[in-house]
Amino acid sequence: MKKRIASDIDYAREFAVKYPEQAYICRELNALYTLNPDAVPADEIRKRYEARERGDQRKVGIFGYVLFVLFLLLSAAFTGFLIWAYCETT
Repeated sequence: MKKRIASDIDYAREFAVKYPEQAYICRELNALYTLNPDAVPADEIRKRYEARERGDQRKVGIFGYVLFVLFLLLSAAFTGFLIWAYCETT
């Protein structure tokens, strides 16, 4: 984490907004952040972070739906196989 803060100014700004009590780390590790910590408003950084979080949640939700549909398809296939096996053996 410290390497990323030291090398990425955008991450340093995002980290400082997310964890204001830890902002001193960003000032210590990133010289560009130290020169101008308020170059991007905190509200804009929060909006970007929240948009990324919503995107991640959406991906997880879609993955859950896909798994549920696969479960239903496999259940239907297994049930069909059992019906077919019963009909063939009787």
